[in-house]
Amino acid sequence: MEAYYDINLANEIDAMIKGAPMSKKTKKATIKTPVKELRKGETIEHYNAVLLEDIKSKMELVIEGMEGTRVSLKEDMSNLDRKLTGEIELLKGVAHRHSSGIDMLVVAQNSTSNNIKELALQTVENSQKIETLQGHVVENSKNIKELKEQVGQMEKNLSDKIDAIDTHIDDHEAKPAAIAHSSH
Repeated sequence: MEAYYDINLANEIDAMIKGAPMSKKTKKATIKTPVKELRKGETIEHYNAVLLEDIKSKMELVIEGMEGTRVSLKEDMSNLDRKLTGEIELLKGVAHRHSSGIDMLVVAQNSTSNNIKELALQTVENSQKIETLQGHVVENSKNIKELKEQVGQMEKNLSDKIDAIDTHIDDHEAKPAAIAHSSH
């Protein structure tokens, strides 16, 4: 099929790619219009521009979806950070209460010899609980750090993908103009 070139149509294609409405004198082909049914004013370049516009709109939807995912992940990480911070504060309070309990047990230990053995056992148990809680605090802190790094990497990956999509769209948008100029 021989390509038909019309300067007015080329200008309309450029305007369409930039988002401007087409003039009323050229009926707009759709993505479902077969190439063999294109009229004289509907060139392959025009048809390709329609296809590119459809691809561009789909890519914009993908980008919007990715942005939504990024926002959701960021919100989830923020919620997790708040939750873990609250749990850490709770664990600190528990540890503090256990420390206070140990101090009271030491005072009681001095008052009677029968309570000394019992208080010593409770002190050991409380110390083990404190060590366990401290281990959990350290582990939670490491987990928070790892999660923050993962979110940072995910944001970088998403940003890289969005940049690649933008470049891909720019390349596709440049092709109709390049075709129009090369056939002139």
